Amino acid sequence: MIFDSPPDNWKHLQKMVQQMFLEMNCHAEEGKRIDTVRGTFATDVYIVDSCKAPEMIYMIECKYWGTRVPMSVIREFRTVVSDIGAHLGIIVSMEGFQEGAYRVAENTNIKLFSWDDFNDYFLSRWLECMGINVESLTRKLIPFLDPDFSNLDFQKSESWDILRKWKALELRSGGYLYFVNSHPKIGLEDFPLQFIDNEVDLDKIKPEDYPSIFIHFETPRSYFNFMIEKVGSRLEDFKKLLGQ
Repeated sequence: MIFDSPPDNWKHLQKMVQQMFLEMNCHAEEGKRIDTVRGTFATDVYIVDSCKAPEMIYMIECKYWGTRVPMSVIREFRTVVSDIGAHLGIIVSMEGFQEGAYRVAENTNIKLFSWDDFNDYFLSRWLECMGINVESLTRKLIPFLDPDFSNLDFQKSESWDILRKWKALELRSGGYLYFVNSHPKIGLEDFPLQFIDNEVDLDKIKPEDYPSIFIHFETPRSYFNFMIEKVGSRLEDFKKLLGQ
């Protein structure tokens, strides 16, 4: 699963769908209003997928209903998708679809998904994109792990303070880059996953505390969220320390 828990209301459902496509490096706009020959239509999530060649447009409707989606909604949506000229129309329904709905969508550019099916359909692409995103972010650490200190005047105590603080940051940050380089591709088969916590001072660890040096991740979402937050925070720390 891309998300560790399902949405708890209709707005949350739309936000999660938008988030997933943003994480796959698409343009994703919530509540976009589009003029058609039959009037103005507001789509729940509008996607421009520039990763495809040629560029693709997706329209997504999110149904957080207490009942299954009827065939009439599928027919109406199919017409709107055609009028707009979108390449793909997607309906995500938390309660599924009425009998015959899949028949209406058959052999068209409309796809019908339950929440679980939606996650499963895009999982492989999401994993690949998130891996690339984390790798790109961690590589931004490289200049800070071997910076040029020639502009510092080491006759001054402030310069030594900067150097000491940099060394502490370098020790805490290098492990993230090392782990990503050692594991260039993360898949479901890698979870649960663990690696040594860079924030732990190993010189102060006692044998009985050994298990505490590891960070455990049960799902891809927990791992990617952690890496993006931690690496982003370390980058900001380096920039602030070195005046960038």
